[in-house]
Amino acid sequence: MSARHRSGIRIMRYNIRMADIRKKTWLLDQNLIRRACRIYKSKTETEAVTRALQEVVFREDLVKAFRSTAGKIPTLEKVF
Repeated sequence: MSARHRSGIRIMRYNIRMADIRKKTWLLDQNLIRRACRIYKSKTETEAVTRALQEVVFREDLVKAFRSTAGKIPTLEKVF
């Protein structure tokens, strides 16, 4: 599921209120940005950076979910 900000940025996965989008000025490695653009097949650098940040947050959510279930899932018996 995706939405578009008025600037044309595609917002993926998470519900982001438009008031949460801010203009930022950072010094970033251009080679990393180009690589992210290729990996994500994004049209803009902003879209690539946004998707990369979303992936970091998604991975952290997965880690938290796995940690919260640690030891709570019963082990499976060997059938064969």
